Amino acid sequence: MLLEDHADDSVLSTVIGVAKKAGELIAASWGQAKGFDCKDGHSTDLVTQTDRQVEQFIFERLKAFYPKHLFIGEEGVDEASVQLSDAPTWVVDPIDGTTNFIHNFDQTAISIALCVNKRAIVGVIYNPIRKELYYATQGGGAFLERYGNDAVRLTTSSTDDLKRSLVSIELGAAHGEADKLNEKWQNQMFPLLNHPIHGLRQLGAATMNFMAVARGCVEAYIESGLKPWDMAAGELIVREAGGVITMIDDENEPFRLTGKQVIASCNQQISQSIHRVLNSE
Repeated sequence: MLLEDHADDSVLSTVIGVAKKAGELIAASWGQAKGFDCKDGHSTDLVTQTDRQVEQFIFERLKAFYPKHLFIGEEGVDEASVQLSDAPTWVVDPIDGTTNFIHNFDQTAISIALCVNKRAIVGVIYNPIRKELYYATQGGGAFLERYGNDAVRLTTSSTDDLKRSLVSIELGAAHGEADKLNEKWQNQMFPLLNHPIHGLRQLGAATMNFMAVARGCVEAYIESGLKPWDMAAGELIVREAGGVITMIDDENEPFRLTGKQVIASCNQQISQSIHRVLNSE
């Protein structure tokens, strides 16, 4: 099965259309008070009715075009049983940054990726509030379209000095994990917190953090506890923008969607610098 059979312009156009229509559901409830549930009793892992509606809408639309493909979505699966295969699989996060969505903080987005052989070959991320559409195909580059204007090609930052870098890092709750694991994660990041860099940012949504790297706004993004739907589209877009994705525990380990701790960097030099800092103590 050739990747080119799936990553063509017609697939990308279809996904962009679905993402934009799904974004209307999010925009319709923006600025309103929102009810929510806590997943499995975790007070920081939230879901709204809009999450469920958007995922159902995306799945129904995509299945009409690609009935033989597999589908994985954040709201429709048991996280412990997620199994990625080599078959064409749509990996969807209907609202990444649900907590942001609930609080009307505009760093929230839809993430849709088509994966083959467990890697994304088409990725679309759409923030319907900021009207920002990010997309990439394998080997075709990464692009940003804002407010319907012509798309511009994305390129990561050229900075190669960590001391002159802005870094995005999520230090909040590790969703679905015990508090002690979150404490371990924060301790693991402690050397970086004390390292002289330009500053730290926390956007509260994996997609928006990945896109900050792809746009060249930050030099790196680091997070633990990620799921396939958090990363699939974002990893592809960063990679096509010239970035580097590595696993925190081993910079030489190939990226995998089933990994939980990743570093998205603008280039190899920044990636290596972060690994040295994290392993310095």
